[in-house]
Amino acid sequence: MREGRDDVLDLFLAAVDAAGGLGRLVRERRLAWLPSLMQAAFIVSQQEHAHRTVEDIADDLGVPRDLVESVLSAPVDTGAADLERLPGDEFEWGHTAGGIAKRAYATSAEAPQP
Repeated sequence: MREGRDDVLDLFLAAVDAAGGLGRLVRERRLAWLPSLMQAAFIVSQQEHAHRTVEDIADDLGVPRDLVESVLSAPVDTGAADLERLPGDEFEWGHTAGGIAKRAYATSAEAPQP
């Protein structure tokens, strides 16, 4: 179980970096984005590492299936530049958070592992 948790946390931290870093989020008072990034990291990690279905992930998180699908269908090229357009307190969109988490996963999967 710890390995799965570590995968989610690693992906979450990579997604925060992809969103411009924790310092940026704090300076711009955009801490409300963190729950969406964590949720997206969990969803992406569960599909990529645990090979869970959309239904299983949605049931586990207690969220609508549409949210999980939105995260998983988000384009990988979403990143910090896309966040410039978003209002600070309205980062609820699984699509944007999902794109950031998927990009972070793709980047970490390409990086050499120690």
